[in-house]
Amino acid sequence: MKNLLLSFLFISLFNPILAQTQGNLTGKDFTHASMQKGQWFLGLNGTGGLGRGNVSDSDTWSATGQAGYFIANRWITGIQVSYGAYHAVNKLAAASSMFPQPAWKRNERFITPELFTRYYFTSGKVKPFAQLSGGWNFQTREATYFIGENTQASASNFTAKAGLGVSFRLSKRINLDLMYNRSILSKQQPGDFNGLRLGLTFLIGK
Repeated sequence: MKNLLLSFLFISLFNPILAQTQGNLTGKDFTHASMQKGQWFLGLNGTGGLGRGNVSDSDTWSATGQAGYFIANRWITGIQVSYGAYHAVNKLAAASSMFPQPAWKRNERFITPELFTRYYFTSGKVKPFAQLSGGWNFQTREATYFIGENTQASASNFTAKAGLGVSFRLSKRINLDLMYNRSILSKQQPGDFNGLRLGLTFLIGK
């Protein structure tokens, strides 16, 4: 009975210390510390697609680099730059004329610098988040017709997008992101590819 009482007293004295140590190792240091105010954030995400049909073929892609800073726990503000292209070929003329070229080819390229802000709702292994971005979209367009005529044009427009996503922790500093991004303006710009984007994010500091 005496040994049982001594064991109980020993456990009572040291259990708070063990619990605090375990919490520091598994909670604060590993999960939340990497998303605290003062951290730096780097990200890279992209999307792309192919279209094949009887009338035309097309392909499109977009890549975005991000750099940001945690202004509060789980809240990032920073800048991002997107670059991408769209290419389409009309196949109707090749089937109805002597010329091997298509009726037209169209190429579009764009670059978009933006400000963005992202908020993570949790800081665990699976982290849902919301993101807003806005900036300027610079486009270059070129069309080539089967008769050999070429046309070129350039334009620039304001753009704004909203996204919802989920971040999966791969390690303390690296996360895999899946985000659905969509333009929130009435007129969508050529570089505003609505849809899923896949990417990686890196947390730096502390």
